[in-house]
Amino acid sequence: MPTSSSGKEPITESEMRYRALVDLSPDAVLVTTGGEVSYANSAAAAMWGAHMPNELVGNTYSELVRADFQELLAERQLAKGLEDADSQQSDLELGFGDRNDSRPIPAVEIVIQTFNGKEKRIESSGVVLTFDGELSVMYSVRDITQRTEIQDALKQSESNVQAFVRAIPDLMFRVNRQGEMLDAKAPNDVELIEVSGDRIGRSLHELMPKELADSWLSSIEQALETHTVQMLHYELDIRGATRVREARVVANGLDEVLVISRDVTEQKRAEDALKRSEARSRKLADDMAAVAEIGRVINSSLEIDEVYDRFCECLANVLSFDWVSVNWIDSVSGVVTMAYHGGSRPFRLEPGYQFEIKGSFSGEVVDALGGLVFPREIPEASANRNPSLEAGARSVMGVPLVHRNTVVGVLIIGSSHDALYTQEDLEMAGIVGSQIIGAMANSRLYAESVDSSERI
Repeated sequence: MPTSSSGKEPITESEMRYRALVDLSPDAVLVTTGGEVSYANSAAAAMWGAHMPNELVGNTYSELVRADFQELLAERQLAKGLEDADSQQSDLELGFGDRNDSRPIPAVEIVIQTFNGKEKRIESSGVVLTFDGELSVMYSVRDITQRTEIQDALKQSESNVQAFVRAIPDLMFRVNRQGEMLDAKAPNDVELIEVSGDRIGRSLHELMPKELADSWLSSIEQALETHTVQMLHYELDIRGATRVREARVVANGLDEVLVISRDVTEQKRAEDALKRSEARSRKLADDMAAVAEIGRVINSSLEIDEVYDRFCECLANVLSFDWVSVNWIDSVSGVVTMAYHGGSRPFRLEPGYQFEIKGSFSGEVVDALGGLVFPREIPEASANRNPSLEAGARSVMGVPLVHRNTVVGVLIIGSSHDALYTQEDLEMAGIVGSQIIGAMANSRLYAESVDSSERI
């Protein structure tokens, strides 16, 4: 009958089968007797890079472990194994227990140094048992290097994700397909007002107006069905102020989405201001082109009536009006002469009508120097006192016509629309006035000279 490696006791058939199973085990198995390795299977030889299992026999388990882990191994397993073996031996000597009893030793993760200099992370667990007739400690050793690397990579990935999330200054929350808020991360107290703790678990229809909630649900459905990022702009009242937000909705699993919501109020204001500025610039360019056209058209003729009509046509390209009138002022006599009236609305007075400048709207325009905007409806009584104004007009502005540093007339523009004219319109009217006054003055002198010639 075969005997044990120590030659003390014959190996039974069951022990032979057990040893055959151990030899074929994919896990490394070491048996230490008296502190030294007395047996190693093929997997152990492969793990430590040995050619044969016998190369491990005679070493202590500590010698097979990287130096900085030897103390941990000694404290957690070796001392425990020897202590349990001594305890079991004492019990046997006193007639207690059974030599076939086994006592487990807790597992520990350590790093071993292989014979070819490589390092591997292992998980070692042990049990006190009888081996070859002697109390020994059998260690089952499993290579967990790859598992540990995967776990470390996963932990690092999770740490990176958490760092990214903490660094993002935006509001983030999870919502399911039904519109129920599942979780939220708010970067500051202001944002917490938007998704406070008591809102978790509530539906979007409970948290916002129906129209906005329906829009959210539509974006959520689109994100889940198409797996594309959905953009959503919405407004929210926070502490009495309206804030504009931009939300990006992306699928996060089969039935929920992740939403990143950013405050874009200042950006939206800047964009709107830029659009307004660009629109003003385009309008100014168009207006200046129209003003230049007014000057070209007016200077193309000396016939005063033709000049006035062409002027009225070109003015419509720059300013909105229902009627426009040109009044000439005689500063010596203080008399205003209505020289022209045009537009879509008939005027009650004929050109040539004269009135005193004192107390009139024309006089107020001259006194204001830069022009005057009358933003409210002109009463009948005021119109009677100011012949240059049309009763019922709801917006009126006037600018002085200056020729050779002298105010020689007033350009008055009116509309039936409420508060139509602004300071910008008044400035444009002033530009138009400065463009036309030379040609009008020349045409007026030409007309007067013609009249004088005819009288002679």
